[in-house]
Amino acid sequence: MLLVYPNSYFVGMSNLGFQAIYYQLNQRPDTYCQRLFLDSSPLVSLEKGWPVNNFDIIAFSIPFELDYLNILKILDLAAIPLKGAERSDGYPLIIAGGIAVSANPEPLSEFIDLFVLGEGEEVVHELIDAYKAVRSQLSSPKHRQAGRTGREEALKKLAEVEGIYVPRFYHVSYNENGTVKAIETEDAPGKVRRRWVKDIDRYRTASHILTKGTEFGDMYLIEISRGCSENCYFCLAGYAYRPWRVRSLEKVFQEIEEGRKHRERIGFISTLASRHPQIEKICSKVLETKGKVSLASLRPGTLSKTLIEAMDRSGQRTLTLAPETGKEALRRTLNKNVSDEEILKSVELVADFTVPNLRLYFIIGLPGEDDDDIVAIADLVGKIRKRLFVSKKPGKITVSVNPFVPKASTSFQGMRMEEGKTLSRRLKILKKELRNLKNINFIHESVKWSLWQGILSRGDRRLGNVLLSTYRWEGDWRRALREEGLDESFYLRRGRSAEEIFPWAHLD
Repeated sequence: MLLVYPNSYFVGMSNLGFQAIYYQLNQRPDTYCQRLFLDSSPLVSLEKGWPVNNFDIIAFSIPFELDYLNILKILDLAAIPLKGAERSDGYPLIIAGGIAVSANPEPLSEFIDLFVLGEGEEVVHELIDAYKAVRSQLSSPKHRQAGRTGREEALKKLAEVEGIYVPRFYHVSYNENGTVKAIETEDAPGKVRRRWVKDIDRYRTASHILTKGTEFGDMYLIEISRGCSENCYFCLAGYAYRPWRVRSLEKVFQEIEEGRKHRERIGFISTLASRHPQIEKICSKVLETKGKVSLASLRPGTLSKTLIEAMDRSGQRTLTLAPETGKEALRRTLNKNVSDEEILKSVELVADFTVPNLRLYFIIGLPGEDDDDIVAIADLVGKIRKRLFVSKKPGKITVSVNPFVPKASTSFQGMRMEEGKTLSRRLKILKKELRNLKNINFIHESVKWSLWQGILSRGDRRLGNVLLSTYRWEGDWRRALREEGLDESFYLRRGRSAEEIFPWAHLD
C-alpha cells in the first residue's frame, strides 16, 4: 500500500494524522505501507523506491482542498489514468481520506475509486480485511467474461464497510438552475455514515517518525484531545471530529515518557489544547522530566498563570489566540462566545511573563460583516498591543487574516461567500488601519485561492472536468469554469435554502 500526501514532505510529515494512519497500517503483519510526497524525486516510494504503479492500493491523505490539483499531478506523473472510469482492473485501487473529502468528496468523485469518511484508525483495518477478501476479483477472467469488471465487483463489496463511499454507485441529477435534483443508488447504502473513534485511548496518535525536515522537527507531538467543545458555526474541525474526546492522563503520560527519549520539546496537538481538563498536570509532567512544553491552540478564558508559566519556562517564543473578529457582537453570531475582556485578560496574563510574541487569527468576509467590523479588528489589535507590551520589551504581534470560506457539513454550509473585490478592499482597509501600530506583522491568505477553495469546498460532481482543465491550464480555474459553462457565483455568492439538496446530502 502506498500512502500519499499530495504536498511536500515538509508539510506531510508535519501532519500527525498522516503519521497515525501510516503507523496503524504497518502494525498489520499482512500490510506493508510506504510513503510518497509531491516532491518525491523520482516519483517512487520513500521506503523502497518502488514505482507508484507497483502498489495494490494508493491512498491519498487530503486535509486541504487546494491540494486536489496535486492529486491529479501525481496520478498523471505515474501514468495512471486520471478518471476512475478509464482505469482497468490492472491499475491500483485509488482511495482517499482526510477532513476535506470527509466533508464533501464530490468534486473528486471522478478520480477516486473510494473515499474513507471520518476518522481512519478503525475503518482502515476493516477496509484492508475486506480488500483481501475481494482482491482476486480485481483481475478475474470470470467477471470479464460476464461483462463485468472485477474492479466494480470488488468495489461493491468494499462499499459494504461502514464509512466507505464509492461514488460510482451514486447517480446525481440536476435541476435546470444547476442545483441537485436527486441522488440515487441501487448498489450501495442510501446514507454513508462517517466513522469516529469512540475511545481515542485505544490508538496512538503521536510522532512515529521523527525527522528534522518538518515544521515541528524539534518536537515530539502528542494528540491530547480530538474534536472541540465549542461548536463555532464556521469551523469544519469542530463538526468533522465530533464529539469532543480527551486522551486520558495515563496515556498522555506514557507518550510523554516515550517522547522524552527522542526530543526535549513535547508539542501537544488539539483543536483546543487549553480545554483539556488535565492540561496543567500534563505540562507539569513535561517540566518534571526536564523537558519543554509547546501548545498550539489556546482559548481566551481558559488560560491560567500555571499554563503560561509552563510555556515561559519552556522558552516558547509565540503564543497563539484566535479572536476571529474585532467586535464581540459579530463574534457571538459565530457561536464563539468569547468576550473582548476575556481576550484582553488573557493578554495581560501573557504580559507578566517573557513570552515575547503573539499570533492573532482573524476572519474577514463573515455573514453580516461590514467595513466597521474591519476597523474594529485594528482597534482590538491596538488594545491587545497596549496590554501586552505594558511591562516588557516589545516583541512582535502577527495578525493573520483568512477570508471566510463556507464549509460543507457545518452550520454555515449554506452561507454565501463574499466577493473577491470586497475581500481585497477590506484587506486594504485593515492594512491601512494597522499601519501606525509598531511591531505588527500583517499577513493574509490569497483572495484568489480562497475563492477557489470556496468553490471546491461546496462543489458538486460537475467540477471534475473543471479540476481536470485547471490542472492542464496550470491553475487557471476561472478559465476552466468558463469552458465548462459553470458560473463562479453559483458556487460562491448565492445563499442556499433549507430545502436545497446539497451535493453531500447522502453523506451522514
